[in-house]
Amino acid sequence: ATTASKRNIIMENSHTDNNSNGRVYIHERCKQGTMITGTHWRGLCNPFSQTSGTICSHCQRAFPVKEFMWADTQENVLTYLRRLRSETPVVWRMWFWWLGPLCGAAFIAALLYFIGPVIPMEKQLPAAGWAAIGAFFGIFVTPYAITPWLVPLVTGIRFHEQP
Repeated sequence: ATTASKRNIIMENSHTDNNSNGRVYIHERCKQGTMITGTHWRGLCNPFSQTSGTICSHCQRAFPVKEFMWADTQENVLTYLRRLRSETPVVWRMWFWWLGPLCGAAFIAALLYFIGPVIPMEKQLPAAGWAAIGAFFGIFVTPYAITPWLVPLVTGIRFHEQP
């Protein structure tokens, strides 16, 4: 069974928040709405965020995004994410899937290559070891920590503002 603690789940439990910077989705099983706001909303609306599910505030548990639809458009959330992904220009799809993580890996690898060996430790790693750690870290951090704020800043693409 899916739980709220599972990886890649975006949640917002407040379905009474009337914040204009949010959106309501309906759980197709129980037909109840949940208001999603803030970073949770932006994460769920980003077709490149690797989000696999979200929380139904009525059922109090996580379900796959394919079980939800937007209240305002009646569009299934998974269909919405696929549509936005297909409408995104190729260069930005490449950035989200390949270039962003590779650039993040290269940057953090280079940073740790030079900084790592000077960190005081009882048993020091060689510079190449620090670079490998940085590359691994960069590949996984970039899509979650850097790309979500960098791409809207550079391109003006704001997925959460798309109907």
